[in-house]
Amino acid sequence: LAVEIGARVLVAQGHRNERFVVRTDNQTVINAFQNQAPRRLTELTKIVTRTKDLLAKSQLSLCLIHVPSADNIADSVSRGVFPPANQRLTLTYGIPPDVTDFFD
Repeated sequence: LAVEIGARVLVAQGHRNERFVVRTDNQTVINAFQNQAPRRLTELTKIVTRTKDLLAKSQLSLCLIHVPSADNIADSVSRGVFPPANQRLTLTYGIPPDVTDFFD
């Protein structure tokens, strides 16, 4: 979901025909974007498909690179430790309907 939200931010900011590096500590997500997700992970497959469609429409591509959790600067956010308000992104795009319950 984090990669999809990042892709939506890029599209909302008007990026087109560009390539971006995404660092993640989630090897399962990397595998899914390389079409290697286990079939049992249907929700992940839906998110990846939706994200790939979004990227294709804007001619964007992502290069996902694995980083150890200890080196992942976004890891604290995934654990509920957020940066100061002035360092946060303002969301200016639609959240996918199937995940809106997770946002306030």
